[in-house]
Parts: sequence; structure tokens; C-alpha cells
Amino acid sequence: MIRRRTFLSSVLTALVLSTVLSTANVQAATVNRVDGGAGGRIGTANKVATDLFGTATNVVLVNGYGYADAVSATPLAKQLNAPILLTGGKILEPEVAATIQSLGASKVYIVGGSGVVSSTVENMLKEKYTVERITGTTDSTRMGTNAEVAKKVLSLSGQKTAVLVNGQDGYADALSVASIAAQKGYPVLFGSSKTVAPVVTDVVTQNGLSVLAVGGEGVLPQSVASIVGGTKITQAADSKNRFSTNLAVLKYFNNNGGLDFTNIYVAAGGAAPDQFADALVASAAAAKTGSPLVLSGTGADESQVLAAQDYILANASDTSKISIIGGTASVSDTIKTNLQVSDTLEIIGIE
Repeated sequence: MIRRRTFLSSVLTALVLSTVLSTANVQAATVNRVDGGAGGRIGTANKVATDLFGTATNVVLVNGYGYADAVSATPLAKQLNAPILLTGGKILEPEVAATIQSLGASKVYIVGGSGVVSSTVENMLKEKYTVERITGTTDSTRMGTNAEVAKKVLSLSGQKTAVLVNGQDGYADALSVASIAAQKGYPVLFGSSKTVAPVVTDVVTQNGLSVLAVGGEGVLPQSVASIVGGTKITQAADSKNRFSTNLAVLKYFNNNGGLDFTNIYVAAGGAAPDQFADALVASAAAAKTGSPLVLSGTGADESQVLAAQDYILANASDTSKISIIGGTASVSDTIKTNLQVSDTLEIIGIE
């Protein structure tokens, strides 16, 4: 039985991973903060990769300062049993090279064109590893890359379902569903608030896919979802913002096949597109362990943060492991105090 503690914090600066509170004999959590330090988001991705995977034959490399390719890559990484590593894109950072080597990888998948991960990076990797770049062919935009990654995922998973999100400016909804799509072997397809690119619709028609659409009417209207025969899995009342959409998505999948709450990840929904890094790293980790990712923190008001906390407390058990993705600037010590668990609370910091 889980007891909800009084929420004392003001608006949070980061996404919160709530924890489990037992009504009987609640104990203070053992807290482990893993921080990317001076390496920022790149360092944290390296740390998550080495801690969670240990070894990996395959590695997926994306530009860490643009969310689109990373969202596309999350289901691919799951199929390859690969961590997602981040790069600035112009050169191969020494710490990233060291992580790839320490994992014992033999192949690196670069997701995105040379404009986001340069040919210089590709050539440096080719000196030691087999390298496959996945990027658009007939369409050089993120939509083209998205379509090619989707084809790769489908060839590996054999699934006949995909998830459609706004890949143009709906980054939070995309990050919210990416880990669940990855767990199920579904590719994440990109639309916008106005249309779905022909290169993406071709993936749907050529593979006979059923499409689940995620996002409120202001982000991904039903008229857009209908272009690919998409079915909205959240109601308008539940999709007023990224945080309510996140919980609605989790509830949908929990009611349709179930979710495993042994591990739970929480990361910032972000108030701006450049604040996605916590959720990006969390999404890849959640896909690996088959876990839900709950959005909260930065960009959320008190009611939204409390709703995220309530959801976690309602589903976690006293054996759940809850990992907070974000340092103290993202996940406050007050939140840590309010979210005590009798097992383990892990905090992974990015920036």
C-alpha cells in the first residue's frame, strides 16, 4: 500500500521521478546521484550507457542538441539492444569515443544526415568500427530520416503498428511515447500540426500499418492523423498540455497490454525545445528496461507536478526503482525529500 505525502514544493525546475511510499514503516531512500558533470548531456548519456548496458555490440549516435533524430532512434536502439550516445555533431568528442570503446561495440549507427552528425565524425568512427548512417534519401529533412529509421525498425520488429506524433514542434509528446513505442517494436512517425509528409505516408501505406496518434488538437489535429488513418489514443480533455498528454498515454498503454512499474523514470517535459535532454536520456533508458517515463518539472505548474506524482504513487510498489533524470537544478532536493522510497531512488543529472 502506497501513501501519498504532502506536496510542499513550488513550481519545479525539472521533471520528477516520483517514488514509492509505504503506509507501514516508510524508510528514507538510498539516493544515488549520477551527474554528467562538465560533460553535460553528453556526459550523462555516456554514464547511462555504461551503467545500464555495460557492454553493447551496437551503438546509436545522434546529435544531442536536436530532439528529432533521437526520438526516431529510440525504437531503433531498442531493436538493436543499443544505447543512444550524443554528440555535438562536428567532431567525435573524446569522451564519446572512449564510451564506445568501453562498451566493446563493433558497429555504430549514425542517425541523421551530415548536417547534424558530420562526415568527419563518420570517418573517425570508420577507423575502428563498422558504421551505418541512416538518413533521408528522397527527402533530406528530419521527415526523410524519420521514414528511413521507421523502415529499419519495421524490418527488425515485424510489427504492423506505428505511433504518429508531431515531429516538427511537438517534442514533448514525442519523447513521452517514444519509450513505449520502442518497447513494443513500433516506429515513431513524424507529422506536423498541418500535414504528414509524403515520405512518411509512404511508410504507412507500403507496410499496411495501423497508426496510433498522440497529441492534443493544437499539436496533432485529428485531420492530420486521418491522413494516415490514425486513431487518437487520448481524448481532447486529456491532451490540454504535454503533461496531461503524457499521463493519458501511459494510462492508455497500461489499460491495453499493461506497463511494468518495476522501474519508473521521470524527466523534464521542458518549457522550450532545448530543454529536452533529460527526457531524451530517460526515454532510451526506459525503453531498455521496459519502463514508463513520466514528465513533470520544468514547464509544469504545481497541479501538473502533483498529478505526475499521484500517478506514480498509485502505480509503484515498495519494490519499484524510481530514477530521477536531472541534477538539483532540474530535480530539487525538496522533491527528493517528498518522494521517499523504501527501495532505491536514483538521480541521474544532465545539466
